[in-house]
Amino acid sequence: MLDIERLQMARFAAAKIVEKLGDEYLIFFERIHKEIINAQKQLDLKSLALKAAKKEVISI
Repeated sequence: MLDIERLQMARFAAAKIVEKLGDEYLIFFERIHKEIINAQKQLDLKSLALKAAKKEVISI
C-alpha cells in the first residue's frame, strides 16, 4: 500500500494535468483517487480490528 500522503500529492499532480491537458487524462486522476479511498478504508479497518482486539465482545 502506498503512503496516503504520496497518493494525495500524485492526485494533485493528476488534477493539474487534467486542468492543463483536458478530460482524456481524467482516468489517471480517477485511478489515484480510488487508491486513496482504498488506502483510507484499509486504515479504518485496521483501526477497528485493533480496537476489537482489546475487547472480548465485538458489537456491530
